[in-house]
Amino acid sequence: MTAKNHFLFSISAASLTLATVDPFVLLIAGAMSLLPDIDSSKSVYGKILFPLSRLIERHFPHRTFTHSFFMTAIVAIGAIPLAFESKEFYFAAWIINQDTPLDWEDRETACRQICDALCALRELRSQSEMQP
Repeated sequence: MTAKNHFLFSISAASLTLATVDPFVLLIAGAMSLLPDIDSSKSVYGKILFPLSRLIERHFPHRTFTHSFFMTAIVAIGAIPLAFESKEFYFAAWIINQDTPLDWEDRETACRQICDALCALRELRSQSEMQP
């Protein structure tokens, strides 16, 4: 698959799954689709980040580590703050911690706390957009 195909496929998939045509969201999706090829110094990101690309290329063959579920999880976790404007992300974390500390032993409760905080954040955001 070429870089162009990666980019176009991820834009299409993001648009369909997220039901959005927001150019910023689609551009981020397209840009992130090229990230796994950083393990090749001939790729788009490999040329931009040559020292890092060369280091990865020496230790891992193409389509191994950077194309794994582990690397996908690392990138996804690292990208969580990009899903929110930074002050809103920290505000959601503050709401969660003000209510009760997250109970990671009971995953259902922890997930409910996160969802409640994000719903409250969405409500605040929609109210602020409605005001002139």
